[in-house]
Amino acid sequence: MVNIIKKTCIILLCLFINSCSFSGQINNIKTIKDQNSISKINNAKPPPSDLYYHTLKAHACLKHKDIKCATAEFEEALKLDTQSVHLLIQLAQLYALQNNFNEAVNACLKAVEIEPLNTDAHTLLAQIYASLTKYELAINEYKKLLAITPDNNNIYFTLALLYFEIEQYDNAEKTIKKLLKKNSDEASAFLYLGNIYEKLNKKCTAEKYYLKAINSDPALELAYIKLAHFYEKNENDNEASKIYLKLLNVNPNNSISHNKLAYYYIKEGALDKGIYHYNYLKNNRPDLEENISLKLGLIYYDKKEFNKAINHFENTIQINSKNYYAHYYLALLNENQENYTKAIHSFNSISPESNLFSEAQMHISYIKNKNDETSESIQIIKDAILIKKDDIKLYQFIASIYEEEENYEEGIKYLKQALTIKPDSEDLLFFLGVLYEKASMHKESITAMESVLKINKNNANALNFIGYTLADKGIQLPRAKQMIKKALHLKPGDGYITDSLGWVYYKMGKYRKAIKVLKKAVEIVPQDPIITEHLGDAYLANSSKLKAVKMYEKALELDPMNKSILVKIRKVEELLR
Repeated sequence: MVNIIKKTCIILLCLFINSCSFSGQINNIKTIKDQNSISKINNAKPPPSDLYYHTLKAHACLKHKDIKCATAEFEEALKLDTQSVHLLIQLAQLYALQNNFNEAVNACLKAVEIEPLNTDAHTLLAQIYASLTKYELAINEYKKLLAITPDNNNIYFTLALLYFEIEQYDNAEKTIKKLLKKNSDEASAFLYLGNIYEKLNKKCTAEKYYLKAINSDPALELAYIKLAHFYEKNENDNEASKIYLKLLNVNPNNSISHNKLAYYYIKEGALDKGIYHYNYLKNNRPDLEENISLKLGLIYYDKKEFNKAINHFENTIQINSKNYYAHYYLALLNENQENYTKAIHSFNSISPESNLFSEAQMHISYIKNKNDETSESIQIIKDAILIKKDDIKLYQFIASIYEEEENYEEGIKYLKQALTIKPDSEDLLFFLGVLYEKASMHKESITAMESVLKINKNNANALNFIGYTLADKGIQLPRAKQMIKKALHLKPGDGYITDSLGWVYYKMGKYRKAIKVLKKAVEIVPQDPIITEHLGDAYLANSSKLKAVKMYEKALELDPMNKSILVKIRKVEELLR
């Protein structure tokens, strides 16, 4: 708000300079019409008391936007007419434009000393004080102005704004209410009171005054926008959308309403209505076309109208070739349609400066890996890491490729590099623990998971990993059960953690408990062959051989290449003979 007032005051100062006219001697000065006249004045040697010469030359300097020259000439003129309020005000304006505020204030003070009722001098002084955030002094000047010109409504609003800025909301309210006593149907005053009451969190009163502003002046568009924003802040989107619709009745071209209504319709799933409003903006607001084209592309993407989506993404790129979001979404669309050459071209159009660069390179790598170009896939990520050395997503991605290739040592190497960048990353440490386990580095695996728990003792996945690992090895079973139970408490209903609990009961020889828990795990994750096999093992240990065979056969259907399950089936069948 401070910055807004500063900018407003400086703008007002500029306007003030352009709008103020000279009276008395200065008003009688003839306008300089050509460059030759200016040159003559610049080169002439005036009489020492020639006030006209200095004022004319000052105006010539202003025409050429030479503020320092104009200031110097007006200063000379003031020496010849020390009581000229007009010269003092002109100088104060020029001083302010050069950030010489002390001189500007002094010039204004001298002007009001000479003419206490001069509104231009008081106004300029108030504006300078406000721009310096000397709000109390500015308020004092505006009060003087009100005493001189009590019918100037703008002064009431400016005073209220200053009170608002220094959080004197009561005074802001009183000032606007004074205005309403003079003009009981002033819509802008109602609007301002609504803003004050909203700031004071008096929601009902704020709403009341926003509505009064609209009723007082149905054409006051700002009142509709403020009321709609008020509803949005209070999470009443339904009422907000109604206000935006009413505003369109007032002004069918209001771009804020079209944009907001499009957003609400898209949010509700009414895509066609949202498209209508976005198309209106696209056709009527050239400055918004790039942004709207991108949004329309995403909407058509969701609607699976891919040709329309492509057209809008390409239109966005045509408007701005560096709109990397358009390149990215166009690439995704082509990737999903298996137009890999086009997808790679679009992904490669994304500059390393973009925050989408790493994502784009990972997609290219994925496409290459999918097409059995593993070496090239890996090299793409290595090159990306050279550019984005601190992006841990790239390290995780290349580690996952190495994991898929069962080259666990290389995967571990990249995860360790990533941990030098972000040593407290739970995700990196957990992934490292998984790769250690797959590389049969069991001790290192447990150490990595324990590091995760040092960072976050409630990391359910790390608790489950350690608990299951201990249970599978048949060691520290009480600790394993405790950790798994805690994990299940943190993630109730998780099928894999439920399986771990069943498995620890199995390892503890509590087969009935194991069967009960593992049956629940199979219900939650029916398509997992390992969980189904675990239930078969528990049935077999509990001498339920037929049920064991049934579970083993189901596990084999889910994982036909698992020879160990086939061996178990044959062993149980032999026992049944």
